[in-house]
Amino acid sequence: MIDAVRCSFFIFAIILIVARAVSMPMAYAAPLAQAIDVQEQEVYHSQVRPGYACWTVLWHDLENHLYLAFAEKRRAPNTLWEPVPLDFWESMGLPVKYHSSFCNGDPNISTELVVFRSDDDGQTWTSLGRSRTRTLNAFSWTSLPDGRILRIHSDDYVAFDPKVEPRLRADVSNDGGNTWEMRAVLLEGYQAYSYRLKRLKDGTLVALAPYLASFGPGRVRSMRHTARPHVRNQIELTVAIFLSSDDGRTWTGPQPILPGINAWEADFVELPRGDLLFVNSRVQGAPPVRQVLRKTRFGFVPEPVFDVVSGTVPECLVYTRDGLLVGAVRNGGYHCSNDEGANWHPIAGLPVCRYQPYMVELSDGRLLCTWHVGGDNFFGELHQWVGSHAFRLETDLPQPTKLRLVRLLDESQSKYTNRYAVILTSGDRPVSGKPVNFAYHRRYTEAYDMSRDPKKSGTRRTIVTDDAGRAVLDLSELDGETNMHLSYRVTAWFEPVESDVRLLPCRSEVCESYALTMTKQELGW
Repeated sequence: MIDAVRCSFFIFAIILIVARAVSMPMAYAAPLAQAIDVQEQEVYHSQVRPGYACWTVLWHDLENHLYLAFAEKRRAPNTLWEPVPLDFWESMGLPVKYHSSFCNGDPNISTELVVFRSDDDGQTWTSLGRSRTRTLNAFSWTSLPDGRILRIHSDDYVAFDPKVEPRLRADVSNDGGNTWEMRAVLLEGYQAYSYRLKRLKDGTLVALAPYLASFGPGRVRSMRHTARPHVRNQIELTVAIFLSSDDGRTWTGPQPILPGINAWEADFVELPRGDLLFVNSRVQGAPPVRQVLRKTRFGFVPEPVFDVVSGTVPECLVYTRDGLLVGAVRNGGYHCSNDEGANWHPIAGLPVCRYQPYMVELSDGRLLCTWHVGGDNFFGELHQWVGSHAFRLETDLPQPTKLRLVRLLDESQSKYTNRYAVILTSGDRPVSGKPVNFAYHRRYTEAYDMSRDPKKSGTRRTIVTDDAGRAVLDLSELDGETNMHLSYRVTAWFEPVESDVRLLPCRSEVCESYALTMTKQELGW
């Protein structure tokens, strides 16, 4: 009797374990992206606490030396100080006490831009230069072929005199960032935000800088947060790039990108084919989107702006030698993509990233991300310091999942029908046994007029893919139509369930077709 009870208990335990494993298929699954050899480093603390060391940027020179720049505020006589006019302070619409952070507004708080260099991939850092500044712009730096440092910044927050237009300018330093001289003006008369500066493989410099009409007394916008009447895009923000092929002496632009998107802090990478990929995260409230500028012999030609399909989009970007996009989100996690930013996957094994990250790939393939502790704080509010995360990345990401929509020919291959097939693939492999959703709507209906997207207002059907990954939507009820102007729209999409860990959501294009079609014979064949 006891043996029978023990046997029953043993069988029950096995059943329970199996049931749990089936009901929780993701519980013990290995992460798709894993960080290894993780190192966290405290790079710089101000000597006096609470300190203010913030806004990091990383770059390599042409000899692969690694540089780090950031802004530091210290209690010291501010030799560049001048009182902020009350009406200009009001025009900026900033919180109380932020005058020392943004507009050089305290005679006893000095702002300096600090440059470090590392010859061992960020293991140790050597102070290279330090210079006082009136502006806090700190994100757009690079090195020139002759070893000089180039930075781009805007003086809109210290343009107190309404008769002097604010400028977006490029400066160079011959001594590691201790002294600077102006090299060029990129834009004048606008509020600009110099956010990225990168050198392409062919030596072209690309500066990314959103800009707006200038603000302040006597300018286009009397206040920085003013929304002018009858403006379709109320923030009036234009995201643009500027290009230089002569090491920053002259610039072309602005060339607008991400139209209609208030992308204050988008980032970009150069793809292997020479195109530029721009990605915007949610950190400034705008939607996560991506856009490619195609490199042609006529210059960079913008392609459409696409929504990100899934995942958390990082705010800083690196395109690795392995063909991955990797980045991080302030006060959040690290993420990667293997399909040029359409889908993003979390990277396991890393601490939380701190504020305003910047990332580069090191010479040995590791990734280095710098950040600062704190946020948009005023000087003295809390202790802010610069730190970093370095790691190697191991991935087993799923191949891109795609849906290809095609209109089918009749049996004689002489006429297109009102039947459509989609092919669901993961990489090059067809995916069978999965439900694909179709939606369509006809012209001259309310649904058709409501939206160009039948997914939002159309008739839906769900069809399971066959062994070839194929699902067919049959709209042959339209074959009997006599109205030659009758058209309709069709789209399809796939949404994986939780257990489909190797599949990603995807969607086909929206196809617009006429119900009546021509035959080959009618076309003269």
